[in-house]
Amino acid sequence: MAGRVELASAARRLRRGGAVAWGSRLSFFVLCCLSIFAAGSPARALVIGPGDSLEVTFVFASPPSAGSETIDLLVLTTTPFSASGPGIAVTAQLYDGATLLASGVRPSAALITFSDGAYGDAIAASLDTLRNGTIQGRIVLTPDFAGDTGFIDFTPENFQVRGAHGFTQSVILASPGADILSVGIPSRTPNTPVAATPVPAAMLLFGSALAVLVVACLRRRPRIRDRTAA
Repeated sequence: MAGRVELASAARRLRRGGAVAWGSRLSFFVLCCLSIFAAGSPARALVIGPGDSLEVTFVFASPPSAGSETIDLLVLTTTPFSASGPGIAVTAQLYDGATLLASGVRPSAALITFSDGAYGDAIAASLDTLRNGTIQGRIVLTPDFAGDTGFIDFTPENFQVRGAHGFTQSVILASPGADILSVGIPSRTPNTPVAATPVPAAMLLFGSALAVLVVACLRRRPRIRDRTAA
């Protein structure tokens, strides 16, 4: 009788141990699949077309500094990006919260500059709150698509906003750069960052890997029978 009790207890321990091992293997396999999925996911994409405006919001953790030079320039860079054609002009507006600081037209969305100093190739702006680091920045870009057709395909991770000192034809970039809070299209998703969208190939890779690994794990699940009734 004692032998049967000991055998039953051992069988229960084995079943519990097998379940734990199986669960551990499944957890490991799922983590592997998630890693594969993350590696296959692309950077976020944001495509704007006729009638759309792009909005970039930003702040500075501390006042930007260019050494002994005065901060009199704000620079937004958005490259690299792809577009339906060259030379798509944009209307660029700079805000501090709801206050409009500048507005003008630029020949491309690649480089947008605002200045209240000597730098000539920029949109005239009032940059006092940039200099003291309190600006609640918002830049709105509205492309002018010829014939109301075309697109610009941006990658928000490429965007940078920097303070600078501008000379006639050159600049000194300041530090720190701005913290970009969001890049989006207000008419679609107001005040929210663009959500990442995995490409179908990455989703297929994730689903296939997960299915194969789970099946393999199930095939190895321990099968222990309680033979104590013999």
